[in-house]
Formats: sequence, C-alpha cells, structure tokens
Amino acid sequence: MLFGYPPFFAEEEDLVRFDADHIIEEKIRKGFVKEVRPGFGPWFPEDIPISENCMKLVSHMLEMDPAKRWTVKECLSSLWIRGECHDTDLSPKHKQALLEFNKTSKFKVAVSNYFANVLEADEVQDIK
Repeated sequence: MLFGYPPFFAEEEDLVRFDADHIIEEKIRKGFVKEVRPGFGPWFPEDIPISENCMKLVSHMLEMDPAKRWTVKECLSSLWIRGECHDTDLSPKHKQALLEFNKTSKFKVAVSNYFANVLEADEVQDIK
C-alpha cells in the first residue's frame, strides 16, 4: 500500500478471461521485480520516489523464497521502519490512489454482501 495500490492486482480487461483470484495468483507466482519501472505493477513505479532503504525492505518482504524472505523481526529492525519512514509525508498522488483503492474495496464488499445475502446458492453458482 506504500504506492496506493497492491503489488499484485487484476486489471479489468484481464477479468474477461479469468477470475481475479486466478490472475492475482499467477502474478504472485511470477514474483516481485526488484527494480524501478514505468507504470504500476509488481515493481517500484518510477514516478513515485522511494528511498533505497524502503526498496530494500519491500524487496525482502516480497521475496519469493521463504528461506530468504525477512521475518517480522527483521522487517521491524530495518533502517526504513526504525526512522526514515516517520519523516515521509504521503504525496497527493499516494493519497488519491489510497482513496481510490478504498472505494474499490468497499464496492467489492458491497457486491459480495449482495451475493451472500440476496442471491440463492444456485444463482451464485450460475454467475460463477
């Protein structure tokens, strides 16, 4: 959420072929790219500045190999968590992205509640 979006997400145009869980699972299996690139995805976006210490922390948190992935204790001991992050304000771009993500999440919860409370089990199965 540091950038205002999750590192692994399903885009609307991908949902025509597969469900969101399948798309996200595939992206997680490909892993997080530990480099700066244009746009948004499982990498560090070039238009959102991030310190080396923060990059190091995020990279270790999203490490594919569980043996190399940092523990909670290691994450909490990182230089970024221990000081640097407290001096960082969210940019307007970050704040807007977080608000948009929150709206999307609330909408998905509302739709899920509708399916759970209004539709019959066979109707939900038909939709799937």
